[in-house]
Amino acid sequence: MQNVAGAHFSAIGLVRGQKHAQGVREAKESELPLPDAVRHIPPREYRNARAHAIRATELRLKAQEANLDNREAHLFLDEVAVDLKMANAERVEREASKKEHAAQEELARAGQVRSEADAYAEGLTEGLEAIIAHQIDYQPEDESHQIRLCDGPAAMTPEKQSGLWDRVRPAYDRLLKFAKKAALFRERIYGLRRSEEEVARRAKIVVDAEQRAGRPVDEVLAQVMADAEGREYNEDDFPGAWAIQKRADPQVIEKRLVGMTNQIIRGCYLATRDAAEITAEGQAIHSDFVRGQTVLEYEAGRRGFDLDTGRHDPKAAADPERAKLHTDQDFQSITVIRRDNQSQLVGH
Repeated sequence: MQNVAGAHFSAIGLVRGQKHAQGVREAKESELPLPDAVRHIPPREYRNARAHAIRATELRLKAQEANLDNREAHLFLDEVAVDLKMANAERVEREASKKEHAAQEELARAGQVRSEADAYAEGLTEGLEAIIAHQIDYQPEDESHQIRLCDGPAAMTPEKQSGLWDRVRPAYDRLLKFAKKAALFRERIYGLRRSEEEVARRAKIVVDAEQRAGRPVDEVLAQVMADAEGREYNEDDFPGAWAIQKRADPQVIEKRLVGMTNQIIRGCYLATRDAAEITAEGQAIHSDFVRGQTVLEYEAGRRGFDLDTGRHDPKAAADPERAKLHTDQDFQSITVIRRDNQSQLVGH
């Protein structure tokens, strides 16, 4: 019956326990020692044992959980450390990038400064040469009470002159100071030339008077006369003046006149007129300066440009088309001083 019941309940996982009674019978039949008697565990003891087993399992699971928590904590700390290292690496990379960018900007600024310095040096060199060659000149205060640079008496064609202005612009302020000093120096040169001629003229009067009176000529006066007779001026002695030789090419003269603005003509005229006056006493170049003065006066008349006042009036032009060539004028006030039937212009 028990076998039948065991077979029936085996389908749900229940099996028969130990066959103790059968073992006792078989031991008796075989005259063998009997197996130990089966000790039945009381329910209370079973429950206590079961509770101890469950408690042990709980403790083991808690230990495993604590170990897992510990591992997770270490893993978290490792992740934090990795994140910190990555953040530090990114920060270092950003700082390196900033430093590289700053270095590139510094190099760019250095390149710009070097470029500006080169442009300044080149502009200063070419500008000084242009001032010395009278391609650029100093312009005193105009109606806006500002001093500036302007085209000089020996200015080139408009295209070339425009390129020259572009190249010298970086050194404009320095060139303006130099041009002002050059203008003052030029005035001193003309003053010196006038003084030399005036001294020579007076010495000649005294020497002539002494010779007519039959008296010996003083050594100092004789030396002054000798110096005056041996003095030979050329165009370079009168900066800005225009000496035109007798057989000069008319086309060359016309080309230069076309490229001269009204203010350039006036500046050149004043210098040429002074040069003609200073060289009037027997200088070979005197006639060249007179010729230049005449050409400039004729050109000013064609344009309607007043050389005394620096004003341009197209209505007064002898050649209306020529008056359109240049329309600039000088706004600086002028006082005209008459001396020996000639006008001398003094700027204020």
